[in-house]
Amino acid sequence: MADYKTDFRQNLDQRLLLKLSPQQIQFMQLLQLPTVAMEQRIKDELENNPALEEISTDETDAAPAEEHPEDLEKTSEDWTEDGLPAATDEKTEWNIDDYLNDEDREDYAYKSRDNNYPSEEDRYEAPLASAESFQEYLLSQLGFLPLSAAEKKIGEVIIGNIDENGYLQRTPEAIANDLAFYGGLDTTKAEVEKVLSDVQSLDPPGVGAQDLQECLRIQLKQKKRENEADETKAEDTQSAQAALLALAVRVTERYFDDFLKRRYEHLAEKLHIDEDKLQEVLQLLSGLNPKPGAAWSGQDNTRQNPGIVPDFYLFYDDEALVLTLHHKNEPVLKVSGAYNQMLQTYKDDKQNRAKAEAAQFVKEKIDAARWFIDMVRQRQQTLLSIGNCLVNFQKEYFMSGDPHRLKPMRLKDIAALTGYDISTVSRVTAQKYIQTPFGIIALKTLFSQGIQNEEGTEISTARIKEALKTLIDHEDKTAPLSDDILVEELKKQGLSVARRTIAKYRQQLDIPVARMRRTL
Repeated sequence: MADYKTDFRQNLDQRLLLKLSPQQIQFMQLLQLPTVAMEQRIKDELENNPALEEISTDETDAAPAEEHPEDLEKTSEDWTEDGLPAATDEKTEWNIDDYLNDEDREDYAYKSRDNNYPSEEDRYEAPLASAESFQEYLLSQLGFLPLSAAEKKIGEVIIGNIDENGYLQRTPEAIANDLAFYGGLDTTKAEVEKVLSDVQSLDPPGVGAQDLQECLRIQLKQKKRENEADETKAEDTQSAQAALLALAVRVTERYFDDFLKRRYEHLAEKLHIDEDKLQEVLQLLSGLNPKPGAAWSGQDNTRQNPGIVPDFYLFYDDEALVLTLHHKNEPVLKVSGAYNQMLQTYKDDKQNRAKAEAAQFVKEKIDAARWFIDMVRQRQQTLLSIGNCLVNFQKEYFMSGDPHRLKPMRLKDIAALTGYDISTVSRVTAQKYIQTPFGIIALKTLFSQGIQNEEGTEISTARIKEALKTLIDHEDKTAPLSDDILVEELKKQGLSVARRTIAKYRQQLDIPVARMRRTL
């Protein structure tokens, strides 16, 4: 029989680990939340923790104005140098009397607002509008088409596969297979194509196309139908419009590659038309919408995104800049007085095991409520501290609203000025917006790198991009400026930028090369 030996050894292993407490993780999550998400987070906490209450506006107005410094100040033991709550020992012994001394302090209430707020006339809050989604808009139109129940189901699946730009992302054959396998509807490719044709007749024109070429053809066909149905036009005008539409259709069907690559000379030669007539065709095609669904996806500037709620408000007060938080970022929370009364009841009967367990439960809820109140308060202080630093750093820009006055600014610059960690600054500025007298601005847009000009002055890349965009907007479209010429034009403005940098900024601004910007 084999003899087995077990070798037990003890080893010392020294490691450097960074461990975050649950409170620290929770605080970092709160710090990153924008206003709307923070409001929902507070509602969830109020629902989950009965020991936490929110003071209504009436209660706030009726409350005494006296503040309690012991509630408003945090010691070094409560928070770390990075602005995070210090870890706590959950096993520490607790005394029930410690939770009964808060009755003379407004139930551990915390109110952070002060009187340094704008009047209702000065403070503008952008209204929220409810917007119908793109799919909902299409489905509402689908209900008015004379379709059978099976065809409506096919139409719903087709609309469900249309992306935010209005393009169909699956082929009719794939949709037929999906309906057979998952929808319990045995259909054919031809039946799907028939319903797809009905979907493509919906508004906006061009919706349901599988590519740009088909999207433009659908819009041209609709224009053709509208031209034929318009009885107010003179016969010769109607005929000329029909001939122009026919030329545009030929371009999309036969010479689409020449159109995309802007080979206008080849296009005029193949269509057997002169330059003036080609200009009319190109003007017609350029008036079509390459992204029919962009108005609902937020890519179309004519339709504003209704979901943006500013986290900060900036207003002028005697030529000084004053920054405040959105009121939803400053809830007035308190620990429930009823829970303190419950603890008093449990204190009178410490021998009862059931009451001892109940007291432990109440204690945990009160602890959680206090921690949440403290973290909301610390979040407000951190937001205001970093927000004020941003405003002071970019004071010239906020006073004028001129993008050319934006200074080069990096996360580490604000971190050095405020004393917070770079990750904290990043969380505060992520998905946050500020309402200024000249519009709502994302905080992230205030950050940019910088380059030095010939005089050694550092210039923000945002200013360079703005100057580049201005040059391209005002160029002669028949002879657009190449990147080399753009370098020379910017140099005349004191902006010395390399050609490869111009190409990079142009791509970031979604501006095509000179050849693709050319028109007749």
